[in-house]
Amino acid sequence: MMTVLILWVKTLIMVILFASFLELLLPNSSMQRFVRVIMGLLIMLAILNPIIDLFRSNLISQPVASIDTHSDSSKEIKDIEKSVIRERDRLAEELYIKELARQIQSVVLAIDGVEDAKVTIKLDQTKVGHGALHKVIIYLKPGISVAKHEVTKVVISPEDRPIKNSIKPELKTKVIHTVAELYQLRDEQVEIVSIE
Repeated sequence: MMTVLILWVKTLIMVILFASFLELLLPNSSMQRFVRVIMGLLIMLAILNPIIDLFRSNLISQPVASIDTHSDSSKEIKDIEKSVIRERDRLAEELYIKELARQIQSVVLAIDGVEDAKVTIKLDQTKVGHGALHKVIIYLKPGISVAKHEVTKVVISPEDRPIKNSIKPELKTKVIHTVAELYQLRDEQVEIVSIE
């Protein structure tokens, strides 16, 4: 113990002498202040070093508690961990579906001739990694196309009335191709349903 104390005092004296010598060598007052701060930190480190070593040796000598993998409490912890992971995955998948549906809805609403659209996403759970799109169902309400402003026909008899909310084949094809191309899907994976 005495040798450690003597070594500590010698180190402290050497650091203080070095700091004094370095301060004498610097003529600039702003540089001297900077060196004083640095040397003050070094002196504090030299003073606190034995205390840090003492704490470090106490921490290392204490036994580390380990979890017994065969105990009931570790089984409970593993079960809780698995349930938390399942819940996290479920929430991530739910968020993914909502965000993807919102993106596809924005794309479909930007297509000329679409008045309103709702999107439902179905994922393929059989593939590894999940998140693979199985089917996109788009509930579509057609609107007036900007390109052609047609004059509506005056209807005299009930047979001549146009069917409301019928989706033209050109619009349906355009929506399917746009969504399939943007999201790397096959045309069969995109289904269009008319909103009544």
